[in-house]
Amino acid sequence: MPERWRSRFDFFSRYGQPGSSPEAAAAFKQLSFGQRMRLGANGPAFFFGPIYFAIKGPWRKGLTLFAASFVLSFVIGLVEFMFDFTIPPASYGVAIGVLYSSTANWAYFLHVTRGSTSWNPFEGTPFFRRKN
Repeated sequence: MPERWRSRFDFFSRYGQPGSSPEAAAAFKQLSFGQRMRLGANGPAFFFGPIYFAIKGPWRKGLTLFAASFVLSFVIGLVEFMFDFTIPPASYGVAIGVLYSSTANWAYFLHVTRGSTSWNPFEGTPFFRRKN
């Protein structure tokens, strides 16, 4: 396994996702900016989205994100049409790329270490953790 993935897997194995606990958040804050970016984002997933997910293994999560991005784009298009305004087209691509990029590392970790076959791209993600 390449060093870049090994460092991500070490962090995820020890703390879980960066926002999953106060300990994980503190450890994440101790990392350099570059390390935080490598842990929280994935460049190839940003540009290639569902293709990246299919190649790396968690293809179910990639298909779910693809379907969600398609539906979201359709709904936003309807809202634009109904209210006669336009959102810059590049913003769609950037938002969808960020969605793929921010979920790719954790999804790949779950696929490799736990054999996850879930369709949920946000599996194990703490959305509503109580702040202390």
